[in-house]
Amino acid sequence: MEAVKSGREGAVKKGGKKGADRGEPGGVPVTRRERARRSRLRILGAAREVFAANGYHGATMSEIAEASGLAVQTVSYFFGTKARLLSDLLGAAVMGELPDGEEGARPGDPAESDWFAAAMADDDGPRALGTFVGGAVDVFARAAAVAEVARVAALTDPEVEAVYRRAEDLRVAQFRRIVRALGEHGWLRADLTEDLATDVLVTVLSSPTYLALRIDRGWSPAQITAWFTEALTRLLLTDAPHRRIAARALG
Repeated sequence: MEAVKSGREGAVKKGGKKGADRGEPGGVPVTRRERARRSRLRILGAAREVFAANGYHGATMSEIAEASGLAVQTVSYFFGTKARLLSDLLGAAVMGELPDGEEGARPGDPAESDWFAAAMADDDGPRALGTFVGGAVDVFARAAAVAEVARVAALTDPEVEAVYRRAEDLRVAQFRRIVRALGEHGWLRADLTEDLATDVLVTVLSSPTYLALRIDRGWSPAQITAWFTEALTRLLLTDAPHRRIAARALG
């Protein structure tokens, strides 16, 4: 523990009594908290690259530390274990804390985003589903690769399995909300229960499918969004012409 503490102090606390230094252009002080935030993001960015190159089991904390330019003790201080580092990386990717490399992404908590709220409130089913798919593809653009690392590692590592299960449980709960909203607006197919429709949405609109289309097939995000929207419209939504009238009558 003393070694970890020493590494932390050397990498994060170096800067004087007031927790600030003059390292910024123009002599603007950098607080200790800001230095810690930057160090954390450097580690997360490095971890994303090392996990992508070597996989979870092939990556080491030492490699991640070297890639970040920080001491391995500092990496251990911030994250403790490799599983915790992967967990935080997945959360940061979903939330958009790291650069995602795709144009047009809208960072932030998906469940609190404008697109999620718009999809939930819209009583036009195809438009609501298209809005939801567009937002989900933005999230996949920045988080799908990390989620895939976690999914594969979860098959053989109990710690990562717990990390991945928590993330998937949250995703299922959020997807169920849009399914429920579509049902309440009278748009779900009559032969689908909420559970079945959620299973379909979660399975089709997923990181593995996104990566297969984006990387293996070379599709653009716009092509992927269009295909997801068309496929899910056919799989989930009714085509009965009276659907909107019935939905309003029931309301």
